This record gives sequence, C-alpha cells and structure tokens, in this order.
Amino acid sequence: MNTHTRTKLAAGIALALSTPVAGMMLTRDDPTLAEGRAMHRTITLDRKGMDAEARTVPAALSSESEVPRWFGREKLVHTDEAIDLSRARDGLPLLFNHNRDVPIGVVRDLKVVDGVLRGVLHFSNNARAGEIWGDVREGFLRDISIGYRILKFEESADDDLVTVTRWELFESSVVTIPADRDVGINRDDPAMPAFMLPQRQPGAMLTREDDPSAGQGEYDNVRRLSFDQGQAAGIKAESERRAGIARLFLPERFRGGEFDALRTAAEDGGWSVTETTDRLLELVGRAGAGPLGGGGGVTQAEDRGGREPSVSAGDDSIDKFVRGAELAICVRSRIITEREPVAEARGAGFMGMTLSELAREYLRIAGVDTRGLVNRDQIVRRALEVRGIIAHGTSDFAAIVENVATKALLMGWTETPETWNRIARVGNLPDFKQASRVGLSEFSNLEIVRENGEYKTGDMSDRKEVVQLLTYGRLFGISRQAIVNDDTDAFTMVPRKMGRAAQRKVGDLVYAVLTGNPTLNQDSTALFHADHSNLGTGGAPSVTTVSEARKLMKLQTDGESAAAGLNIPLSRLIVPVTLEDSASVLAASEYDPADTNNSRAPNPVRGFEVVADPRLDADSTAQWYASADPQLYDTIECAFLDGQTEPFIETQDGWSTDGVQMKVRIDAAAIPLDFRGLVRNAGS
Repeated sequence: MNTHTRTKLAAGIALALSTPVAGMMLTRDDPTLAEGRAMHRTITLDRKGMDAEARTVPAALSSESEVPRWFGREKLVHTDEAIDLSRARDGLPLLFNHNRDVPIGVVRDLKVVDGVLRGVLHFSNNARAGEIWGDVREGFLRDISIGYRILKFEESADDDLVTVTRWELFESSVVTIPADRDVGINRDDPAMPAFMLPQRQPGAMLTREDDPSAGQGEYDNVRRLSFDQGQAAGIKAESERRAGIARLFLPERFRGGEFDALRTAAEDGGWSVTETTDRLLELVGRAGAGPLGGGGGVTQAEDRGGREPSVSAGDDSIDKFVRGAELAICVRSRIITEREPVAEARGAGFMGMTLSELAREYLRIAGVDTRGLVNRDQIVRRALEVRGIIAHGTSDFAAIVENVATKALLMGWTETPETWNRIARVGNLPDFKQASRVGLSEFSNLEIVRENGEYKTGDMSDRKEVVQLLTYGRLFGISRQAIVNDDTDAFTMVPRKMGRAAQRKVGDLVYAVLTGNPTLNQDSTALFHADHSNLGTGGAPSVTTVSEARKLMKLQTDGESAAAGLNIPLSRLIVPVTLEDSASVLAASEYDPADTNNSRAPNPVRGFEVVADPRLDADSTAQWYASADPQLYDTIECAFLDGQTEPFIETQDGWSTDGVQMKVRIDAAAIPLDFRGLVRNAGS
C-alpha cells in the first residue's frame, strides 16, 4: 500500500499507521477505534420468504465480499467471534436511510450462516413503517444497509485490502440508493446479477466514474461521519465559507451595485473564499485601481499618508501568508488536527513562529520597514494598524486573528451536546419584522357526488402563530498584550466558549416553549390545556401513560375531520435526565418492563425516540412530553435570520486601536406552531 493510500486510510478510520516492513501485516486492536464513525454496507432483500400478515421478510444483512472504499478494498470477517452483536440482544434497530429519527421496526434472529449474516426484518405498525413496508412488499424498495463500527482490522503492506476482524453492528436500514449490491432482498435469486467490482490498480482511488450506477454520495462519503457529526461538519464548512465571503464585503466601498451582485453570486454559487477574492479583485481592477508595487505591499510612508491601498489579483505573497499563518495558529491551538492540514501547516514554514514573529513576517511581506520597531509591542501595534490587501480596509493580520476566532467559535458551537434540533424544526426569516407562521387545517371531508351532480368546493382554515427574531450577542476583545505574550487562548478558547454559549442559548429558547407553556395566537389558549386534549394522566413513562399520549395525539381533530381524528403518530418522548434511563428501557423493550409476573406481556409502545435534557430537570424532574416528528408535523420551530443557523463573528473599523475587538451574535426565535402534535404529562 503506497504512502498516499496509507494516509487516506489513517484519516478515514482515525488511526495513524506507521510505515511497515515489506510484507508485514499491521494489526490495530483498539475499542475506541473510529468511535462515533459509521460505516455502511448495502445488500438486496430476499422477498421470497416474505410474510405479508406478520410484516416480516428474511434478509442476508452482509457477507465477506470485498467492498470498494476510497482507500482500497474492505473485507468484513463473518464469524460469531468477529461480530459484536451486543446492541442487538433485544432486536437490532431497523431504520430508513440510516436516519435514527425514522425507526421502522427491528431485525431479529440474527445469525452467521456460511459466512453470511442473516436476520428477519420485522416492520412496525407506525404510519411511516407502513409506507416503507408497502414499497418493500411491492418490490420498489429492495436494498438494506447495515451500520457498523470497526473495532479491529489487519492491513497488508503488499496490496490495498483491509480485513476487518472485529466489528460492532448497531443498526440496519432500508435504503433507496445502495452502496453495493453483492448481497441482500433477492440474495439467492439467480436473476439478480452480482455486483462486479470495478477493476483498478491496488491503491488507486475509486471514483464515481468506476461505477456510474452508484450514487455520488456512496463513494464521496463512504467513510463518512455518523449522521449527526456529518451534518455538523457540513454546516461548519458552509458557515466558514459564507462568513469568509461576508468579511470580504464589509468595507463600505464594496457595497451596492455590482458588488452586491458579486456577493450574491458567490454565496449562492458555492464559490470558495479564494475564488471570490479573485473575482472581487478583478471587479475592483475594472473600477480603476492600479496594481501594487513591490509585489503587493503597502509602504509605511504610504500607509501613514492615508493612501487607499491598491489591489493586485492572484494568490500573492500576502494571500499565502494569511493562509499559512492562520493554519499554523489553528494547528498550535488544536482547532485543526487532521493529518493533511497539519502537514500543510508544517510545510508553510510558520509552525515555529510566535504571534509577534508572525506579525513581523506580515510587515516584511507587506513592504513595511520594521528597522525602527525595537520591541514586540511596537511590531504587533504596527501589524494591527496596516490596512490590508486581502482583508480590505482592516489589517490582514487582524483578519488572521478573526478567522482563527471564527473557527474556534464554530468548533464550540458544533461540539456542544445540544438536543433542541431533535425536537424542533429549523425555520428561516428574512428580517426582524414580526412574521406569521400559517398552519393550514386538514382539508374538508370528501362528499358523495351523484351522477351529473356538482362538486362542492372544500376549504381549509388558517392557524396563525406569530414569530419575531431577537439578537443575542457579546463583545470580546483580543488585546495587543495577548498577542505580544503569544496567548493563543485569547482568540481560541474564549470564542470557543462563546460558541458553546450560543448553542445553549438556542436550546434555552426551544425548551422554554415546553416549560413556559405559552398562549397560542390561534385560539388564545395555552399550548398545553384541557381544551386542547393534550394533557395526560399524571404518571412516569410506562406502557399505560405512553399509550395514552399516543391515543391523545392520534385522536386530535381539525374542522370537519373531527369524526375520524388526524392519526398523528407519536415519534419521541422528551424527558428530564432523571427519567432518561427508564424511558430508554421502555422504548427498547420487547416486553412490558413493568410486568413483574414474567408473563411476557408485549410492549405495544416501543420504538419511539428518547430525548433527554437537563433544562427539564430544572423545571420538574417528573414532568415529561410526547411529540410528533417536528419535520412532518407542526410542533416547535426555531427560526434564524437568512438561514444563518450558527453564531457569527464580525469586526469593525474604529472599535479599538489597542488590539482587535469583535462581536459574536446570533439571531433566533422559537415558537410553538400547533398543540396537536404535543402532549404533556405532569408525571408522578
């Protein structure tokens, strides 16, 4: 295996590999290996053994067939000793498209037969499971994928095959786009051709062109993070891109007309910050700015004289310095730990420099004479004063500090273990004006139309709730003294903690909807009220109380549909941490946990998601809530300004000349959308 391939393998499974002796087998045995990283394999279901009445179908879940990965080939050993089935003692969770928010049943009778892991899929009776079961039964959905975590593997130095000798199975999913078709529904059907692996040289990367029938994401993200982590990484990258573009257009001279059009094109077109910078420089050049002399610098005399710096396009020395210095600080502060960026930082030559040394280097590249600057304080002060080439209107050196602080802020935001996004829908508002959220009622019941009779017009009544964004923020400063003292914590740990605080603030807003029981605009009645039929009989989560909550939700009515009920399915229990364990047992148990007579009474309410949060403990350790899926039904919405779902850092000229001062802000609001998808139980 070549060095490039080995590096990719190490990054994919979060383990650094040393260079082996030729022919030597490398073994890694570490229970923390790839913690939190989900691997997936897809197979085809066997519909021949389907039981339509019991809603079951047998499946070959996985085999020892080699699967192409971006680092080479992967083989899972299939023996009782190799597969950790501890998570499947009471049945393996069955999901849809690996979405933990969409449980559709369980997989039972797991066993290894002739090198193939087999099981029986049992589909739940909930509405979503019913839809998926219908598509499986009709043959529209034929593939099932497993989610697993690698615990131990062996690697040969002679080729690109990685043999996984110990792995943990934690879920199975019916999927729409498979990663490989080597096994699974119709596993033994000779009419189903085996998936032929693309031919390539050992160590070569597999691309989508190798298998045009495969989904792009199945190759681009084969070793992707688990759902929540992958989503957070994507949000973080997009936020950094948009924040970087926004900083380019902060100066007043870059606003209005063509500049606004360029910014919109960059943000909506997915341009990188570097590409946007080049386009902006081209636009400024067309407007009459001349090129900089001396390779893109501003002399000390010119800067003191107040001359507006000219602009030169391209990846010049200042641009390279800003990138390299920013990367070096991020690596030193452990904001960036991935192998490739760390190697890039070392190669740029700035890793061993202190902050004041970086300031001196910046002045040198910018063409500022530093011979009269006798100490570090003067050097740092001068670096913060020189107006930037890349940052336009502010110091490039200050922009480096701001960029690092932004990364630290977003790290704090994404690493905070919040639960609000599991109980609320994310919304978008264009401004700070009061806005309405209109929920339409169910359509009028259909009526009989006699021969030659007229069709009557149905109607839908509006339900309106009001929402208005508020801004939450703080100022924080990075002093000149902190830079002189080489104190990177000043602009890494502080904004990181502020990112965590911003995440907590959003969580506070969402959970305040539950604990505050606000009055709804639609009927001037509290969210949880007897008139809304969404108050359960007090008691801890049990088969009885959860069954009652499920019944209350399904029997909710609206307008002319009152006779039938809306049949809203219960999706999750929102509980204080005090009740988390007992609620989780109830959600996972096949039999009623309260049954002390060992009669094996079935548990008809299992399969819901449990969301626990300490904010509820602060309000009541006994009270809990039931909720429908917030993505499918109106429950709670958390709205943000222009889709900016994370905090934002910005600087402004004139705030301070003795360092860098920044403000962190987030614009958000949380409101209840409707009472029909929520139930409260006061507990016992």
